[in-house]
Amino acid sequence: MKHRIEIESTHVNQRNGNNDRGAWEIREQEAWLYLGDSKHSQRLVIPLQKGQAAYPTGIYQLSEESLWVGRFNQLNVTPRLVPVAAAAPAARQAS
Repeated sequence: MKHRIEIESTHVNQRNGNNDRGAWEIREQEAWLYLGDSKHSQRLVIPLQKGQAAYPTGIYQLSEESLWVGRFNQLNVTPRLVPVAAAAPAARQAS
């Protein structure tokens, strides 16, 4: 299945606070997911690591590092994005 993820803004939504285990922080960036050849997208949020800069605007795909096997041999997904444009020039040159 093909997919593409579009980032339209570098704005980062940030929430933080304290609980019994100490201080916490959540940083997320809004994105839009297109599956297959769909013209319609779904809104999603991409979690950002501590200290990670916002993704620049553009078109992305999930990197292979996004998928991993967790507890009980279940598939886990932690979105890590790679720009689609980086692969496009090489494909055009091969034509």
